[in-house]
Amino acid sequence: MKARQLTALVVVSLVLILVIAPGSAGAGSTWTSCRGTEQNQVILDHGTWVVRGDTLHGRGMVSTYEEFSDCPQLGGLNIVTMNANWDLNGVGPMWGSGRLESNYNGGGVWEGSWQGAIGADGTCTYKAVVHGVSGSVKGLKSFLFADCSGVVTTFTAILLDPGGE
Repeated sequence: MKARQLTALVVVSLVLILVIAPGSAGAGSTWTSCRGTEQNQVILDHGTWVVRGDTLHGRGMVSTYEEFSDCPQLGGLNIVTMNANWDLNGVGPMWGSGRLESNYNGGGVWEGSWQGAIGADGTCTYKAVVHGVSGSVKGLKSFLFADCSGVVTTFTAILLDPGGE
């Protein structure tokens, strides 16, 4: 009987934490939904690519992308580092980091990480979390979800301003 009461108490406590904490932590915060595209510009460094058995290991490939968004804070030049463990058909996981030099309101810099995968059917998706570290975007945070299956990558994002209005 005591085990059941303890379990019920833990469940109720977790529910209260999940309901109350986001409201208090988000007080004064603003969330904005964004959409955009990115276009590959140039590969700055091909990195190192090695075949090990039936896996292609890529490390440290650096490319630039031009970012366009209906949220101007997320537009600018993105320098992306990519790593991958793909099969010999180019299918499998990839991950890395990015540094976006925003054009917004005098400029600012976002930094973050991303992870994704290329599927056997040719689909390519990734998600990223970035933080504004300087200039006009300092203190902002964004969660981005992208479809990189086509020539132009499309994305949706949530832009969080913890200072809000």
